[in-house]
Parts: sequence; structure tokens; C-alpha cells
Amino acid sequence: DDTHYTVTVEAVVGDMVASGCQNRPFSHVTLFRPVVEMASDLPHWISQLPAGLSQMLAIRLSEQPSLRLRDARKVKLTSATTPDNPLNQYDYAQLTSGRVVMNAGDFAVQSKISFKSESTSKLFSKIEYVLIEIESTVSDGAEIVPVEQIKDKFKLQLGKHLPLRSLTVFSQETREAIKTLIVMAADVHAEKIAEKLTCLPMTAQLNIADGRLQAKLGRRQGLSYNHLAVVEGKQTPWTILRVAEARDNSVFLKPLDINRNIVDLAGAEVTFLEFN
Repeated sequence: DDTHYTVTVEAVVGDMVASGCQNRPFSHVTLFRPVVEMASDLPHWISQLPAGLSQMLAIRLSEQPSLRLRDARKVKLTSATTPDNPLNQYDYAQLTSGRVVMNAGDFAVQSKISFKSESTSKLFSKIEYVLIEIESTVSDGAEIVPVEQIKDKFKLQLGKHLPLRSLTVFSQETREAIKTLIVMAADVHAEKIAEKLTCLPMTAQLNIADGRLQAKLGRRQGLSYNHLAVVEGKQTPWTILRVAEARDNSVFLKPLDINRNIVDLAGAEVTFLEFN
């Protein structure tokens, strides 16, 4: 204001507590081959539904504005690799056809889809149900972010068995109605995965590269110049850093305190502050 500056300082007094959501602008996600379980006593036409549910889940995840999805449902999660894996140069599959490469900051999602049967009896009737359970495991290639589990369970009525065959057929739920509920299940589960990824903290390990502090997260995760981060050091409880240079897959950081020795921060875990 004319010859003066007005500075507003946001400070934490006491213990620093996470706000609960990182508000990531977007996340890169690879969807791997699902694990499918099917009860043997379910109607034969239901055997087609797990594949349909997996396909619908992939579609709904690709439609989430906060996700950048790679569909790798033909590939097992255990066969994926990372760019820094020293075994890549000796791996026949990697050298010929290539493996799915998980970059730092990317997430892997593997779902377990289970179809189970259940029934209840009352007088002369028997009501049959199908239980659909979807459990998705979210992990990152660097194994820095803790593994997260997203679970959903749905119970659908298949039909009612009555003494007269005509009444039994009349009370059956149509296959179209069941498939509509499958779509709804995929919608609910995809939204939960997107919400979980949006709120996960963005963390990385600091290392020294060319005499500067480097973290292997970058513009692909939404980081940009002057983005702030915090790290717990060995000498000082908390150190605030800023992004001095942002590349696609890495950033270089500087402490706000220019007297801070960056060597003391090498190997520490840095957490980038919320995006909004």
C-alpha cells in the first residue's frame, strides 16, 4: 500500500494436524486385472455380470474429472514395474513386449469382485438373493502412501420360488433390472475411489540431485512453481519448502529459510500442502 507492505501470516500453534483432504487436482491411475469370485449355485446367466461390472467400473473411472485412467485390466498388478527398477535391463518381458510402468506418484487400483448367493425361506416361498461385493485396493508404485481399501456391498433380489411354477416365473426380477443395478454399483464405487484419491496426502522422499533437493513428483501431479511443502527434519521439527523448478516427473525445492542446510533434509519425507 504505497510505501508499505501488508503481510498476512497463517500459523499453527501446537501440533500440526492434517486437514483431512489434499484436494489433488488430478491423479494418474492404472486399473489392473480384477480378481473374480462366483458362487456355483447362482443362475448361469449371472456369470457374465462380473466382466460387465469390471467394464462399467473402468468406464465410470475414466469419466471422473479428477482421474487420468489407464486401463490395464489384461495385466496382473504383480507384473508391473517402475522406471528405476534395476532388473528392467535383464527382464525378457520388459525388453520385448514391455511391462506396465508405474511412475512415481501414480496409483494402482486392483479390484476384487465377488458374487455370492443368499436365500430366505418363509412358509411355502423361498426368496433368493445375489450379494455383490466390490473391494478395491489402492496403492502407489513407490510404496510411500499407505495402501487404502474401498469396499462396497450390494444385495439384489433374484426372485421368489413358489409352489406353482407360473407364479415363480411371474415373480422373477428381469435381467435388465439386475443389469441396471450393476451400473449403479459401478457408479457408487467409482465415485468413492475418486474421492479417496483426491484426499490422499501427496508425499515423496527428498534426495540430493546436482546439489539441489529433489522430489520425484512433478507437473503430472499438479505441482507448479512456488508450491509449498513441509518436511520434518532431524534438527528442526518443521521446515517449509517451496518448489523452485517443476518438471513433468520431478520438482526441485528450496527451504524458505536460506540458512537451512539441505543435506540435513536428504532422505526425509516431504508433504506438499493442499492445493486449495
